[in-house]
Amino acid sequence: MKVVLLLLVAMATYIDLKRHQIPNWITYPALFLALFYFDYFFIIATFVAFLVALIFGKFIGAGDIKLALVLAIWSHILNWSQYWLYLALILGGIFGLINRAKRLPFAPFMAVGLLIANLAQGRAII
Repeated sequence: MKVVLLLLVAMATYIDLKRHQIPNWITYPALFLALFYFDYFFIIATFVAFLVALIFGKFIGAGDIKLALVLAIWSHILNWSQYWLYLALILGGIFGLINRAKRLPFAPFMAVGLLIANLAQGRAII
């Protein structure tokens, strides 16, 4: 399942860089598969994603919110570090400030954050 998740993140990153959108055909199947591992975290993460969509919907794309939900749930299922989100927000924020970008594809920052957090977890840094 790890390979499938990494391929999903790679596809989302590529499409987000090219078209500035993340299609539903990437995120919905991953959410559906997560239903088989349903637990309290799924409910909490979905509720938080819904709140983020309501509060910050005009600042962040719906595809980014759905991809973040998928990554949060599957990181929990696979016992991966959840620090990827902090790293993604910090890296995306710094990049946005440096480039003064109005529109910024956020999937690449989620992918890099996921990679760095899990490499650090594997080396017992975090």
